[in-house]
Amino acid sequence: MLSILSPNTTVAMELPQIDPPQFIEVKEVPQLSESIPAVAEVPTVRELVVKIAKEEGVNVAVALYVAEHESNFNEKAVGDMHIICPSGPYVGTKVYARGVFQLTRCYHPNVTDKQAFNAEFNVRYGIRLMKSTASCMKEFTTCRKYYGVGI
Repeated sequence: MLSILSPNTTVAMELPQIDPPQFIEVKEVPQLSESIPAVAEVPTVRELVVKIAKEEGVNVAVALYVAEHESNFNEKAVGDMHIICPSGPYVGTKVYARGVFQLTRCYHPNVTDKQAFNAEFNVRYGIRLMKSTASCMKEFTTCRKYYGVGI
């Protein structure tokens, strides 16, 4: 059964007691101190490449080109999943390229996954492989492309 109240019907309800809001008068707004240290910004991979290339005396343009073309500056990049290692401790096994400079276990068996996927480690290791033009071209096909050799 449905009851319909007419507009003139009064319904009695007890409402809870609500205290009025309390206001505090603020006479002066405190200013932030200029001496509060800023949060340290983490450098981007690109910034790391520039910084470490300069520290290691490597051509910054080459280092940036190789990092961009190997991984697009992605420290978590995985590539070359089709590689079968031709020599060394991983001979005959599938390996993959890891991190910014796409280091493989086959050619760099001393580099762990943890190290390869750590941007600073990978960038420093990769840039040290570029100390000379000959070394860079031996280690990276993208370096050979940069110099226009063997394309």
